[in-house]
Amino acid sequence: MPVKTLLLLLFLVITTLSSSFQCNKDYPQNNPVSKYAFKESVSIFPYQLNYNIGDTIWIDLNIPRKMIFDSISGTRIIYDSLNFFSIAQVDLLYKNPFIANGPLADFIYPQGVSAYSSTGGPQTFTQISFGCAPSSDYHLLLGIILKQKGVFGISFYNSYLRKCFSNSTDPNKLTLAFNVTDTHKSYYLQQPLANIGKTHDPVFLNMLDKKIMVVIDAQ
Repeated sequence: MPVKTLLLLLFLVITTLSSSFQCNKDYPQNNPVSKYAFKESVSIFPYQLNYNIGDTIWIDLNIPRKMIFDSISGTRIIYDSLNFFSIAQVDLLYKNPFIANGPLADFIYPQGVSAYSSTGGPQTFTQISFGCAPSSDYHLLLGIILKQKGVFGISFYNSYLRKCFSNSTDPNKLTLAFNVTDTHKSYYLQQPLANIGKTHDPVFLNMLDKKIMVVIDAQ
């Protein structure tokens, strides 16, 4: 093999290896490892099974002094400068006929948050970003105004966390659950979904078991 060909092949090998090392340098393979498993309870009031159109249901997440409960250590730890990205969701579970015309609910937001809402099919939701406004606590009080009749599932959960100001992703997860004794799961199971060609959704059943969702009836 000619010397020039050998030199060219050697150059290509060295260039490929160098590029590979540079890629590994610029894009590390290891993601940040979570240290905590945050868990908090959420209040919902007034809480009952039956409501009327126009009633307002309040969801309240309050973490005094920014001390979040860590389920790994079993203690509360101070965790400042945290930006929460949470979702409140209203799902139509049963109605005959099963029709959702427009938003199922409106939302009442407090000051110091960023949010948007959307309706798609039998679901209305809002994503709320909060936690970075000046305050000694992490606190969100969100109102949900019922707009249509039907059996609904109201859920509230946290999608992810970010660091304030740097906007970098926080690797720790936050699990939320309503502090209720009964999510009205049995009421959902009593609904004759077969009459509208549906079955009880296993995702909703799982959310009810974990108290991420509660069932209400609005008339």
